[in-house]
Amino acid sequence: MASSDIERRVTLICPVCGGDQFESDEHDDAVPVTCAACGRKFSRDELTQANHERIEAEIHKMGEQALEDAAKDLRKLGFK
Repeated sequence: MASSDIERRVTLICPVCGGDQFESDEHDDAVPVTCAACGRKFSRDELTQANHERIEAEIHKMGEQALEDAAKDLRKLGFK
């Protein structure tokens, strides 16, 4: 199992309106991110913090999947 097999994307949502589309400057992390639905501006840190639970849940799922994949790989090699 390669580490590239464990890649996920987490859709961030606006804590104000629940929108999931944002406008930002991809080349400048200092520029605020703007919710396309309500126009609210957030720093990238604020948006990440507001979505902390969603991110942690996805990390947990990734860990479970990695363990399942490792167990399958070991079984293929003859370990039980």
